Amino acid sequence: MDLDWRYERKFAIEQMSLNEAENIILCNNMLFSEVYYKRQVNNIYLDSIYMDAYYNNVEGLSHRKKYRVRWYGDLFSKIRQPVLEVKVKNGIVGSKYKYKLHEFELGRLFRTKVLKQVFGKSNLPENVNFELSTVDPTLINTYSRKYYMSANEKYRVTIDTGLEYFSVQRGFNNIVSSSPQKGVVIEIKYSLENDENVDRITQSFPFRLTRSSKYVQGISMSTGLNY
Repeated sequence: MDLDWRYERKFAIEQMSLNEAENIILCNNMLFSEVYYKRQVNNIYLDSIYMDAYYNNVEGLSHRKKYRVRWYGDLFSKIRQPVLEVKVKNGIVGSKYKYKLHEFELGRLFRTKVLKQVFGKSNLPENVNFELSTVDPTLINTYSRKYYMSANEKYRVTIDTGLEYFSVQRGFNNIVSSSPQKGVVIEIKYSLENDENVDRITQSFPFRLTRSSKYVQGISMSTGLNY
């Protein structure tokens, strides 16, 4: 499977509202406009017993993987179109493999074995099943996302608000109380050949690039681990 490598630049701003962030995007000289529709994004992140995905990100390893189950809509519900995403990082660019999963139901009394059963029903490649046997759920997050596209259709921007993280306790499989994240997260995504012009977008941003991922942020907030 050929991967579509791209850049993802992330900005996390605590003291900013959705309206303020949206005004900055819409006033950019790349002439962004809203596309698609706002939707709720949900993820279950998986990691090894040694938290390899977390520490590999914190330490800035050039080549790393991250596993998550993603769906849209209500967080605690019957999940009808979940997708397994294996995010891969190669230096400063990234991509992901995507696999359709069997539907399942998520409640506050979470069971790892239910997710393992979902993987077993989903006709995943043998190597993916092996990799999944080495990881377990560690974090759930949810947020509202709005989408924007530049006039030349080469740059996509998303604004995430209402971020909330739920730690999953190993062994007990309980979803513990949530940890909300203030402010907004803005991401710019674009293909490799369009990197030279991205400064036309970012030079008008009154905030700095953020290196840490939502997974790292969520683990740190919900468990107290520092990065």
